[in-house]
Amino acid sequence: MIEVKYTNTLNQLLECYVYQKNSYKSSKIEMNISRWIFTSIFLVGIIYYCASLYIVNVYDEDFIIVIILTTLISIVAIASLINHFTFPKRFLSKQKKEILKNIKQYQPLFDEETEVKLNGDLIIVTRNNDINTIPVFSVNKIDNINKSLFITFRGNFSLIIPHEAFNDENERTKFVNMIIDSKKGVVQ
Repeated sequence: MIEVKYTNTLNQLLECYVYQKNSYKSSKIEMNISRWIFTSIFLVGIIYYCASLYIVNVYDEDFIIVIILTTLISIVAIASLINHFTFPKRFLSKQKKEILKNIKQYQPLFDEETEVKLNGDLIIVTRNNDINTIPVFSVNKIDNINKSLFITFRGNFSLIIPHEAFNDENERTKFVNMIIDSKKGVVQ
């Protein structure tokens, strides 16, 4: 049996939940669709502008208007390129703000001591005198994210265990291996 006690910080929660949200395929698809829609609209506008200049033959009538319009369309083209390449960062920033807002609604997730015991094929989580017993087979994924173990379970439950909660790296490795072995049916 391995037992760890820890307190999560807001930063640990934010990092792990942003990682989780970005690992969803739907989130990546949403980002790429949004990114390409804006870029496509700008490109279609530029093509339309160039075609209308050619068809109407504005070149012959007023050269100053052509220069002004070309300058404006160049600014739009540059804005389109900047948007295309900076959109992922802005999308991630928006996601962080949404997740931070959700985390702050559930204040008990951080700054509160949590105790996790791995006992054979059960994980016992004690937080605020509430005891949850979770079978190991419900573990979906275990990830190492910036000095934390991020364990996701079936349903909408996860644990974020900081590396410093373990006595040493061997204990952390043993903890992860016990979960993996228990999922395979080899209970120690």
